[in-house]
Amino acid sequence: MIFILVKLARFVTPKEQELIANDLLKTLRGHSIPVTIINDSWGSRRRLLIQLKDKSRYSPNIQKLILQTPGVNSLILFSQSDFEFETTSLTDLLAHLEDYIVNKIRSNTVFITYQAFGRIPFHKKAILDRLKRKHIFHTGDAKHNLYIEVKRDKQTKEKQPVIKVRLGEKIGSTPIRNKKITSPTLILYSPFTIQEVADFFRLALTFKARVIFTNENKMVEKIIEQVEETYFKGLSKVEHQIIPNLDSIMENKERSLFYGFSLWGSDPITSLREKIESSGKKREEIFFIFGNEEKGIPLNVRKMILTFYIGVKASEPLRASQAAAYALGILNI
Repeated sequence: MIFILVKLARFVTPKEQELIANDLLKTLRGHSIPVTIINDSWGSRRRLLIQLKDKSRYSPNIQKLILQTPGVNSLILFSQSDFEFETTSLTDLLAHLEDYIVNKIRSNTVFITYQAFGRIPFHKKAILDRLKRKHIFHTGDAKHNLYIEVKRDKQTKEKQPVIKVRLGEKIGSTPIRNKKITSPTLILYSPFTIQEVADFFRLALTFKARVIFTNENKMVEKIIEQVEETYFKGLSKVEHQIIPNLDSIMENKERSLFYGFSLWGSDPITSLREKIESSGKKREEIFFIFGNEEKGIPLNVRKMILTFYIGVKASEPLRASQAAAYALGILNI
């Protein structure tokens, strides 16, 4: 027997969750797979639990069917032995983790996703630090996404807290990225508004891109503080940097590729991939430059770099974040 925790997109309503469960049940039974699907008892909101009685019936095709269901964001696969076992200490949990990593993953690098329900006497950093001492490393480049979910349960007679643990592999619905082109760094020139900065943080998080803000107007630090207070709480998850001015990074023009995006660009954005691939500098860092809401990219910068336009040259340009999303989409990043 195996268990599959299905995590749904955050926009899914309780009524839609029922519909998704019914759709999954119909799809899987249509492939002659006997399953049970319920709302997950650990957290019923936007979480479904599939119980697959015959684990031999699980396959990459079944996994794909689940992930392609509208509203499904990701899934976590648990074997029966690693689903809801009990531990009373971090030492006991680490012993189980080490055994799982050594014997099932067979690698000393993993990417760990950790979720806790209730007051737990240890946290993710403690787990990562202790694993590191055993030469097991948490890294974003790891092939295996290890998922740990813990929940406080009853107490022992000695008043020790009992923690229930789920240990499995997280599988996302993110498409495979095109590896022929290096992910570009996004540069937003001298932003003036909270909205444009917040939008670039969201882009960077979604596309796993680095973002640079130039600070010619001396306002960026204050804007980022306001963004964190009002619009975007995940700044620590985004690799970002503030630099004094655009000139300071364009000094590396000989070793890096710079492309601009403007209403008055010279080339259509449909030629973006071709231009990058024919540049002869595929291994160098790529920078995409976008103008702010008020002035766009300065004229002197547009004279120095190849600049692309999107669609027809309408009277009103796209917002910088819209242009950036379009450019990243063109590259299939």
